[in-house]
Amino acid sequence: MYLSLPFFRLLSLDELKSVIFHELSHYKGNDTRYSQKFFPIYRGTCASIVGLRSIAISSIGRWALLPAFILLNLFLRSFEIAEKSLSRDRELAADKLGAQEAGTEAATAALVKVHAFSKVWDLIEKKKVIADPHTKNMSKMIFQFLDNYPISELFKNLQNEHTFHPANSHPLLSIRLEALGQTLASIKDQAADIHPRNPAIALIDRAEEIEERATASALGVHYVP
Repeated sequence: MYLSLPFFRLLSLDELKSVIFHELSHYKGNDTRYSQKFFPIYRGTCASIVGLRSIAISSIGRWALLPAFILLNLFLRSFEIAEKSLSRDRELAADKLGAQEAGTEAATAALVKVHAFSKVWDLIEKKKVIADPHTKNMSKMIFQFLDNYPISELFKNLQNEHTFHPANSHPLLSIRLEALGQTLASIKDQAADIHPRNPAIALIDRAEEIEERATASALGVHYVP
């Protein structure tokens, strides 16, 4: 599991706890075994479709390959429908465990924060607020940007979005919140708090030094304490 240092600053201790228990529940539910079986089938089918397509483009016998191409596409579509249904159930079960261990408010606030603030770096790049070689702590730079950004903009239509995952699509945020008995409106104020009183960053010894070293490495400059 990967959590960036800016997210450690953004999440409270209980919110981080809910995220960790959510991820651990996937191991408890043997989801990793499921993924090991799912990936080869999905990858193999996609590779076959791409291979057939490339052959058909350059072959005069492309019509002979059409039935196989159609059959593989139908199989992939049916496979995706079944996988998304299973994925939804697995994610909602993981959300439930996170809420049981850390509290419903913390779990839902963490969900909303992950959805809303995962796009901040794209905003920073789009607005060309890129760190210059003199920036010492890029993590703090992100929060300086957020302190001057209308946070409410990040929540627009958020309930109709889902977090990106390389293997599958997570349920829409609205579905995940509903399963926990919450709405975006009910948790929005807590989720918009980018400076929680008990930030998870307190768990990391010498966090600022790590951030500064990471910033220097990203900018290709020598770290100076």
